[in-house]
Amino acid sequence: MALEQSELSPRELAVRFIDEKRYFVSEASVDRLLKARDLITSPAYVVIKAADAFHATMRYYAQIPDDRQGELMQTIAARWKKKS
Repeated sequence: MALEQSELSPRELAVRFIDEKRYFVSEASVDRLLKARDLITSPAYVVIKAADAFHATMRYYAQIPDDRQGELMQTIAARWKKKS
């Protein structure tokens, strides 16, 4: 089925399999099977590492005058806590 429907994502393949074969298969199982047979392409999105975001923030922080850095760090810490 994956070879016939190569444009579908693992999620879409799982849904189609469930609809056609009346047998449940999870998206993760489809993903594992496709990876095992080298049938899956790389994701179409870019993964941003937390370290990249942190380093970008620190580069910005280095440009702030010394008298404003403490205030900025409090703001950054509050935003990081909200994201977690």
